[in-house]
Amino acid sequence: MFRRWVPVFALLWLALVAYMGWNIFTSTSDDKTEEVVAQLGQCKRRLAANSLDHLHSQIRDLKQELEETKRKLSAATGDHSNARNSEKECPPCEKPQCPKIAADDTSARTSDGPWTQTKNIRKREKLRRRLLNTVREMWFYIRRQLGKVKSSASGDTKTGVTNIMEDLQDYYQAAAVDIVGLGDEGGMKEWRQGQANLASSMINKRIEKLQNPSDCSAAKRLVCDIGKGCGFGCQMHHVFYCMSTAFGTGRTFIMQGQSWSYSRSGWNGVFLPSSEKCESFGTSFNMWKGDSDSSDVVKMPIIDGVNPRPKSLPLAVPTEFIDIIEGFHTYPSVYWFGHLARYIMRYTPTIKQSFEKRLEDMGFKHPIVGIHVRRTDKINTEAAFHAVPEYMVHVEEWYRELERTTKVDKRRVYLASDDPNAINEARKAFPDYEFLNDKSSSMSAGVGARYSEEGLKGVMFDIEVLSRTDFLSCTFSSQVCRVAYELMQVIHIDAGDKFRSLDDIYYFGGQRGHDQRAIYPHTSRDGTLEMQVGDVFGVAGNHWDGYSKGTNRRTGRVGMYPSYKVEEVQQTYDAVQVQA
Repeated sequence: MFRRWVPVFALLWLALVAYMGWNIFTSTSDDKTEEVVAQLGQCKRRLAANSLDHLHSQIRDLKQELEETKRKLSAATGDHSNARNSEKECPPCEKPQCPKIAADDTSARTSDGPWTQTKNIRKREKLRRRLLNTVREMWFYIRRQLGKVKSSASGDTKTGVTNIMEDLQDYYQAAAVDIVGLGDEGGMKEWRQGQANLASSMINKRIEKLQNPSDCSAAKRLVCDIGKGCGFGCQMHHVFYCMSTAFGTGRTFIMQGQSWSYSRSGWNGVFLPSSEKCESFGTSFNMWKGDSDSSDVVKMPIIDGVNPRPKSLPLAVPTEFIDIIEGFHTYPSVYWFGHLARYIMRYTPTIKQSFEKRLEDMGFKHPIVGIHVRRTDKINTEAAFHAVPEYMVHVEEWYRELERTTKVDKRRVYLASDDPNAINEARKAFPDYEFLNDKSSSMSAGVGARYSEEGLKGVMFDIEVLSRTDFLSCTFSSQVCRVAYELMQVIHIDAGDKFRSLDDIYYFGGQRGHDQRAIYPHTSRDGTLEMQVGDVFGVAGNHWDGYSKGTNRRTGRVGMYPSYKVEEVQQTYDAVQVQA
């Protein structure tokens, strides 16, 4: 297994080579550039010939560490056989929990028993995901820096830089594939699936219990009006925020959706009721006064003006779920809101059947990447224009990575857009790909037809299909793409990093502050922010070039900082528990 780590260390070495090459390029006259490219090529060839020799000691240490971890796990689970026999000892009913650790055993939390070992596995998984993020951010940095060199080069020099970039991308993808593969070794994939199943079950049971009280008239209730003056994705996030607040305050969530700009038949014309037993709140209610409001029925304002702000505002996650979600998921906040979104967006049988038929008719199958091309009314107001090739850069990278381990019969893309011309643009520019598209959705997504029955079904269908793809290439400035990304989390074990955004990081409009914490120090240079371990940064965005922008809350300075030197600060809250 230790040989899997060779590409990781090779990528680290090549990053140093790339960095040295960039400095040489920027300090060398034009007549030296060809010599520099040749030197970089020699370094690359030396690495290819001697990488095992250069990295042997580091890999040996890593192998010893992995063997020690494996030994401890075997001792903790009572499995003293070799790894090949460990899976055989898991009874069929327990197989999703392999390695044999009771993931939901809360009785041993203070001992050195199964709970402690589960925590250790979760910690290891967190470190593995951090490593993957570091390698990815390194690639973003290398690509941007060598891209600068390439843009100012010409002739053979430009060709040389292009070849080096392609080789570096190869190393990056080999490393990424192997790091992901480590998460599937020794029963870990089954363990993660078991944890995901358990978390999903816990969340859904709590929602069902809250939404279906035994006595509706005695239940505390929260009313949400769908009529926020904005588009479909924005309205869905308004409802998600209402649902989150209801959960945090122990109230049954009631949708007030009889009058809806998208549909004459109202909310229940396309979605199932929010409750099977409790849809009434009478005529008396109080407007939101805060988490501790004792009123029987409260109504929520839009998130932009809510005051006081609920403790459950995004990106916070209920404390009762955070330990288990953090063990297997990259972004617990998105996983949590994905479950709220899926509960709210449960289709009526008629809508569900029609969607499945449309999917079958268009030939939807895996593997497939989803692209959402946002245009029309949002361009130059909320988002910049992006041509189809910009989205396809990430599609190409994803398929190249997949094809390292999987035979792909056809590269498929589902393209959703409010511009009917986008699909023709894509097919003309990328004839080797199979592009799927629902023409009626694109036609009804135009500004003139958007607020109609067909427009509603079109955007709902696009979101559903995008959520079922294996990877998303889109702009997170679009709420449509963010809703699809949220729903995607319920389908996969961890879809937290199954996207590339051409602009923003994931966010929830009106959210609490998004913070990150420094895990490594950083000395300020070239205008970047100085960092001490433990510094908290308010995140403004990731520039996808190895750097993020934000505010160091200790110093108050605003600027760029290395993305790989920080980790997410996860906000949590204690939700009110309601008795049956």
